[in-house]
Amino acid sequence: MSMVPANPPAPLAPVQVAPRPLAAAQPAATPATLDPVKIFQKYKWLLVIAAVIGSALGVAAHYVWLMTYPVWKPTALFEAEGPRAGTMDLLGMVSADEMSRFIATQSRIMTNPAILQAVAENPALRTNAPKWCAPFLSGDSGSFDTVNAARKLEDYVEARPIAQSNLIQMSVTYKDKNEATAILKLVRERYQSELEKDVQRKRQEATKSLEEQLQELERNITRLQNSRNTLIRENKLDSVEERESQEKQAVSRATEQQIEVRKDLESASSQLANLKRDAAASRFPDDVREDADRDPLMIDLRGRVAIGEQQIKSLQEQQVGHEHRNYKEAQANLDAAKGLLEAERTKVLQRLLDSQIQSLERGLGSLQNQLNDLTNQIEDRRARLIDITQANRTLNDLSTQIENAQEQRLKLQSDLNEQIAFMSREGASRMVLRNIERPPSVPSFPQLKVMLPAGMIILTGLTLAGIILRELIDQRVKGPSDIAMIPRTRLLGWVPDTSEDHAGSGNAETAFRDRNKGIVAESFRQLRGSLMKRIAPANHKAILVMGSLPGSGTSTVVSNLALAFATADKRVLIIDANFRRPSLHRIMGLQESPGLADLLAGRRELDAVVQATSTPNLDLLSAGSKEVRVFERLSAQSMSELLTVARARYDIVLIDVAPVVVAGDAMGLAQKCDATVLVVRANAEKRGMVARVRNELSDTRSEFLGVVVNGVRSAAGGYMKGNIKAAAEYQEGT
Repeated sequence: MSMVPANPPAPLAPVQVAPRPLAAAQPAATPATLDPVKIFQKYKWLLVIAAVIGSALGVAAHYVWLMTYPVWKPTALFEAEGPRAGTMDLLGMVSADEMSRFIATQSRIMTNPAILQAVAENPALRTNAPKWCAPFLSGDSGSFDTVNAARKLEDYVEARPIAQSNLIQMSVTYKDKNEATAILKLVRERYQSELEKDVQRKRQEATKSLEEQLQELERNITRLQNSRNTLIRENKLDSVEERESQEKQAVSRATEQQIEVRKDLESASSQLANLKRDAAASRFPDDVREDADRDPLMIDLRGRVAIGEQQIKSLQEQQVGHEHRNYKEAQANLDAAKGLLEAERTKVLQRLLDSQIQSLERGLGSLQNQLNDLTNQIEDRRARLIDITQANRTLNDLSTQIENAQEQRLKLQSDLNEQIAFMSREGASRMVLRNIERPPSVPSFPQLKVMLPAGMIILTGLTLAGIILRELIDQRVKGPSDIAMIPRTRLLGWVPDTSEDHAGSGNAETAFRDRNKGIVAESFRQLRGSLMKRIAPANHKAILVMGSLPGSGTSTVVSNLALAFATADKRVLIIDANFRRPSLHRIMGLQESPGLADLLAGRRELDAVVQATSTPNLDLLSAGSKEVRVFERLSAQSMSELLTVARARYDIVLIDVAPVVVAGDAMGLAQKCDATVLVVRANAEKRGMVARVRNELSDTRSEFLGVVVNGVRSAAGGYMKGNIKAAAEYQEGT
């Protein structure tokens, strides 16, 4: 019967295929880790059985041990007390840290080798604990090896502080409860004996210390008193208040004089400055002018001027003309006298002014010397006043120190008397026996509350260790998470086993069409979206889908994926290139031949071999006639031409091929396709196999898109069952 494609193909024009882009970088592998939820879900009943059996073994071990070798542990309880009220400063109050250190020290003393050696040398040990002593008795002489016995006691005797308390528990562990109690008694008595000796020694040391402190204090008081007497004698401090008053009055008088001298100095400095300014400007004060007028030379010169003026006046009265020789001579003499008077007057004024300036400068120097003397005098007085005050303060300090030392001497004497009285009383030890040793009624080991959980924990732990070891050794791909462990390998999607599908477990090869609301169909929808995201940017159309081993479900993935693309309005062509075991014609309910083999042999054209399926947009190119199935033609030029035409006519071309392990067809086709997808059957293939196939595909022309894990069961991962259940419940609600 002739089949015609549902979608009329475009003319058979050759299409030039552009070179494919380089494959995108694959994600790096994550470290191989174990999912604890996954392990628990998978092995929870095994762990429960191991816990039950372990509990039973723990109970059995408890009773066997109890009958064969029980361990008894009698105890004696000591309490560490704080310092007694009667000791006062001898012991003092202690802090929590000091108490902790004291308790730790006493715990070590209880098991000190010297104490244990003394116990081993005690004849009562051989009398009260003959079984324990038997290994250390010499068979010939009957002598007792005390050295080895003392060393062995270190393994049996224990002293342990009890947390959050001041208690110390002393114990002995041995198989005979009566002998263990007897040994503990000897150790406890020896410790108390040593403790009493130590307390007596410390009391004597404390008394000696107090006496030495008291003697040192007496010497200190004598030294302070001598220092005070020397200070009074050298500084004449017997009348310190009178000397201090005299010095203060002297300072006050000198300060007043200093103020007056400073005022005079400022006034003289002002006058000197004024005179110097006048001298610079050739201005002369009135007093200087008056002094100049009284100068004899000036008086004589003024007389000459007066005589000249009198001569001029006389000539004028005689009506002698100005041009007269006598008149001119008299006028010349008068002018000469006046000129000489003015010149000499200026010299006299300057001389008097300079003299007055020099006098003021000498007065300023005298005043400055007087001020310096007063300043030095004030400083000396104040220094003596400070010395007096300091000596008086030192004297007061010495007196205070003497008083304090005398009070401390009285207190030390009181403490010494009290310590002497305290030494005569008993009970000064800080370690008090609260509970004396008694034969125990219950063994310390074994105990059912310990053996039962111990057996459960040990067997469960061993079981869990075996499970983890098995999971680490097991290299099978069990679920999507295992793909992440393979280097540079991407997970495209996963398909659950049909038995997990709530819509039924019918034919898996057409699950998308027959049970389109099932979780298997939904997984192919997700796989379709993942593929579209990968192939759209690079315009990939020819996609080779392969498996590494037979039974991986490649044909199932191809058929369902083709149905998913077709329902999304994509023109899809399925090519069955599995010449060894073709199955796509059976899945789609079409003829096996003519098909791909006939087309590659040149016996048919593409239009004659493409068959339309019952699903719109979906066509099939079956494997073809058996007699012309030549495997090598899959790698020939005719296959490349076929894919070139198919790319032009269809949006998606899916090629099914034989598994990589059993045939080399897949690698040859990978050189001609745009992209490749590897299908892996869960719990059937190992990660190493997947990595090897991925490496081989990475060397081909096509881009390796990733891996599809097929047939995943809910027990394959910790969250897988929950995901499948949630998807099923959601689909049921639609």
